[in-house]
Amino acid sequence: MLKNFTSNFLLSPIDLEKIHSALYFLHIEELKNICEEFNLDLKGNKVAFINRIFIFLKEGKKIKSIEIPPASKAAKNQEYPFSADTLILHGNYKNDYATRDFLKSLIGNHFHYTAYGIDWI
Repeated sequence: MLKNFTSNFLLSPIDLEKIHSALYFLHIEELKNICEEFNLDLKGNKVAFINRIFIFLKEGKKIKSIEIPPASKAAKNQEYPFSADTLILHGNYKNDYATRDFLKSLIGNHFHYTAYGIDWI
């Protein structure tokens, strides 16, 4: 369906914003299907897929996923206590009450687990 699609057409900034917002309502499998149709990289989280699709539609560029360096990954079976002075390592994050309470103490009561919030972590 979209195999012959090229992004050499003009979308207004309003149309681009509507598309960008609408992509957040899709499930990851649906975003992967769109990436596959556009021959885009199929690695990453929801925000990565959305950004990859949006940049392709806006600029025609195909961006690659970013590999997390080993130094930024948590070692298996090792606990890393949360504190405002330490980095949160990839793989150390848990979607539980204690983590949510900690993040609320840093960010404020408006903190919620959203795609942006998880990407920030």
